[in-house]
Amino acid sequence: MNSIFIFSLILLISGSSCDQVHEISNEISLLLEAIKLKDDVVVGEMFEMVEDDDNNMDKFIETFQGVNIHLDSAKKVEDGNIEAKIQISDKIPATLVFKKSIRSPYGLRISGISTEKGGKMCTVGILKCAMDILGNKD
Repeated sequence: MNSIFIFSLILLISGSSCDQVHEISNEISLLLEAIKLKDDVVVGEMFEMVEDDDNNMDKFIETFQGVNIHLDSAKKVEDGNIEAKIQISDKIPATLVFKKSIRSPYGLRISGISTEKGGKMCTVGILKCAMDILGNKD
């Protein structure tokens, strides 16, 4: 009886983690497709942006043309956001923070980005931060 409870609990926990992975995987696929199509409207809907980000949109889209983003893991954190561990161009480990938003096609927006190297979460001027991370991959 105890083992059934533990097995059910494991399935419940892994299922909720799978939900976040599926949700974030959809977001990343949509982002990469919007970048490929140079769709600045969809890209803009996917980020928590400030006015300066609008000025960086074309450069961001150009910089990320053909860049691969691989999702390693995703989990819900204390504040209800989802934290995703990713690999950019298979070389740069990074963390993205997604928060709920009705403005995003899948209901989430990227609200922060950081790398293991830099450590500090960038939440303002996020498009420039992403370009800086890609530019400093070595």
